[in-house]
Amino acid sequence: MANFLRPAQREATAGVVNGKLIVVGTDGVDFLQATRCGASLTIWANGVQLGQFAVTVAGLVIDAGEGNDLIWKETAKNLETAVTRIYNGKP
Repeated sequence: MANFLRPAQREATAGVVNGKLIVVGTDGVDFLQATRCGASLTIWANGVQLGQFAVTVAGLVIDAGEGNDLIWKETAKNLETAVTRIYNGKP
């Protein structure tokens, strides 16, 4: 029987919500990366591709979660989507 009181382990994920690309890391150490690949914005977490998204998204929100994380984004010249918010750890 599962222990429902224990915090669940979650994997990094990315998706578009209300026109903004949301990237969520884990509670561990993450390397989150946003790169432009042709007409797509490619999101990586710890060497695993989370997905490719249209560069026309309204903004990019990164919640790295807890841990000693590294967030890398190409320069604005190569990546037109501006990072609107970056969060790391508990408020």
